[in-house]
Order: sequence, then structure tokens, then C-alpha cells
Amino acid sequence: MTPKLREIVLDAARPLWMRERAARVLVSKAIDTDGMQRGLLDDLAGMTVDRDQVAIRACILSSGSAQDVQFSDLHALLMDFNIVSAKTRDGADNDDIGSLVSLSIAIARSPRPDFFDKGIGRSETKHQHTVQVQSLLERAFVITIDANPDISAVRLLCWIGNLRKHRWDMLVSEVVEAIRRWIDRDSDVRELEFFLAHMDETCSQDRPWLVTSEYVSTTRRLPSDPLIRGLLDRAKATKKGAARKQLFQIAAYTARSETHWPKWKDLIVSLLEQEHGFKGFIKSILSDPNARWEKKEAKQKVKQERETERSRNGNVVQLTPKLAGIASGAADQFGVLRWAADHYRNGCIRKDEAPLQKVVKYTNEQIAAAIAEGLVQFAINTDIKVDVQDLGRAEAKRGTFPQEIVVAAGLHQALLHGRENDIDASPLIIALVGLRQAYFQLRR
Repeated sequence: MTPKLREIVLDAARPLWMRERAARVLVSKAIDTDGMQRGLLDDLAGMTVDRDQVAIRACILSSGSAQDVQFSDLHALLMDFNIVSAKTRDGADNDDIGSLVSLSIAIARSPRPDFFDKGIGRSETKHQHTVQVQSLLERAFVITIDANPDISAVRLLCWIGNLRKHRWDMLVSEVVEAIRRWIDRDSDVRELEFFLAHMDETCSQDRPWLVTSEYVSTTRRLPSDPLIRGLLDRAKATKKGAARKQLFQIAAYTARSETHWPKWKDLIVSLLEQEHGFKGFIKSILSDPNARWEKKEAKQKVKQERETERSRNGNVVQLTPKLAGIASGAADQFGVLRWAADHYRNGCIRKDEAPLQKVVKYTNEQIAAAIAEGLVQFAINTDIKVDVQDLGRAEAKRGTFPQEIVVAAGLHQALLHGRENDIDASPLIIALVGLRQAYFQLRR
């Protein structure tokens, strides 16, 4: 039986499900489980690395105890998985779960801190991990952290490096919560240790604010008062020199938040003045960090208002002679109605302004009123040159005809003003358009 099952596992022509099942039986029934796993993995190593081969390797590793899994085997599997995503059981190219589920569960049952010490998530390629690999690493990280609550801050930060391709990559909520649980076991001590671990890893001589930014990015919480106090105490205890100066700067930036700065500003400024050599730095931390941005935004706003007024005046001059045609929903005014309908739709979707507010802003009340009536008349009377087949094809391709936006705006405007009787006589195609554009919601 064993030779036949091994033959099935190594036969690339057989279905994946059959090869996986044979592999599980071989490993589970073997007297020497480790030897069977090793033999199968060695045999598979001589085959082409494709989706099936990677999936079967994952199956073999998950069939035994996670404590017996070799780091090199798991690391090689994950890196290969990044290149050739495992084939799904229904033959599709993509799978949100993939063939790593069983392996992920096995590792979660028996956490392996050595995997993270050795860099299980480290990759020499420029590409990010696949969703499946990243999910396995994140789940294993959370389980391993909770199972090893007394690891050092430096070791924890090293483990976090397994989850990030770049140091600013966002961590998922489950990982952040695990990090917080580790800190909260002894927050007064561990928060400072974790912050200092970030500081030792970050080149921040010219950018003292960078440590705080990375700490907040990792923990998603602001530094606490005990942390700020700990940094100041450490700075005061450090010998005169660059390291002492850097610690004071980092402590100052750590306290420079809306929450902490009012409380800590006077003390920190006093300490910096006593240290000497911080005159320019004191000036910078006391300045408004948003002043330059606010000044730039104010100038930009004035410029936009001038451009809007110029555009508005031009629109009024151009559209005023056409009011009758616009209000009648004439086909030759479709361009104006389409422009207005786009603003109308955006107002309905955002729900933070009246549907016609932008139209009024870029024209005037008189023109906006004519446009509102024109939208209704277009929906009621104009042949939109679209039939049921056209709508069916558009629905299949998730597309939209420009006329539909104008019709939907007209229907919305009519219903908004109780003009149901006016639209009753409109063709059935108009009702179908209304159903397709159902995101035009009436406000309550």
C-alpha cells in the first residue's frame, strides 16, 4: 500500500485532492512520521515547483506535529508559496484561504518562537507576501506572543519584523492587540523598553521625531505619561554628549501631542534651557507645526475661490440665453444637463449637501432652477436612445450610459417634489433606469 500511495503523491498527472489525501494517509499511518515526512519532502524537492507541488508540501508539513517541522522546510515553503499560489480545490487561480489553512492551524496548536527568532517571514524578494502567507504569519505571531509573554522588547520587535516587508507597513488589528497585551502585562516597564527598542533600531540622529512616529504606528496608541517621564529620567541620567541630547529631543517630541503637550511643555522647556545648546530646538517645538500648512491652505482656498467665481461668471453668461431650452430638457442641452446631473448625483451620494448645491455654486439660483426642471423634463419626455437590451449589456459589464445619470437625477428631483403623476406617463425604460440607479436615495 505504501509504495502505491507514494506513487500517487509524486504523480503530477493526478488530481491535487487525490495526491493530498494520499500524503496525509502516508504520514498519519507511518511508524516513523518524521522519516516519512522527510522522505516525501525530499522526493518532491526534485519536482517542478508549481501550485500542486507547493500545496502537497504544505499538506505534508501539517500532517505531523508542528514541533517537528524544520525551519528550513517551512521557510522555503512560504517563499515558494509567494511565487506560485497554491491551486484551489475547484481549479480556480485564486483562493482566499488556500492550502495553508491546515498548516496554520497546526502551528497555532504548537507555537514555535524559534521560527520568528530565525526570521520565518524574512524574504530576499522585493514582493510582499501573498494574503495566505501573511495570514499564516500573523496568526502564528499572535499565538506565539500570547504563549511567550515574558519575551524581551528587543526580541518582540525582531518578531514584528517578520510581518513587515517595510518598517512602515501597517499591522493588522489582531497583531496590534497582541502587542498591546504584551505591553499591558507591565505597562510602566514594558512601554519604555519597547520604545527604547524602537529607538535603538531607528536611525534618528537628525530626526528625533521618527522614533515616536514608528512607536505610534506599531502600537496605535500615544505614548503615556509614565513613558515620557521615563525618557526624561533616562536623559537626565545619561552622560553629557550626543546620546543625552538625542534623548532629550526624543522625549520632547514624544510629549508634543495635543493630549500631553499642555501638561509637559513648561517642564520640558525648562529642562532644555538648563541643558544649553537647545535654543533653536526649543523655538521649533514651541512653534505651531501646522502654521506653514495652514498658510498654504489659506492661499490655495483664495485661489480656488477666484477660479470658481471666474468660472461661475462665465457659466452665467453662457447659460442665461439658453434657459428656456434647458428647462424643457431639450436634447441639444444634454451637455449642460449631464454636467449638472454629475454634481447632483455626487450630492445625493455624499449626503452632506443639497443635490443642487454645487450647481448653484457654479451658476446662480435662476439657472439652477431651470436645470432642475430640465432634468425632470428630460426623464419624462426625451428619447434617451437606449433600450432594454442596451441596459442588459450595460448591467452585465457593470457599465452606465451617460443618459442614465440625467434620467436618475430627473426622477429623484420629481419624487423629491411630489411629482409622481408627472412621471407616471414616462416609458418603461425610464423606470428600469431608475431601478439601476437606486443609489439616488431620497432623504428622510
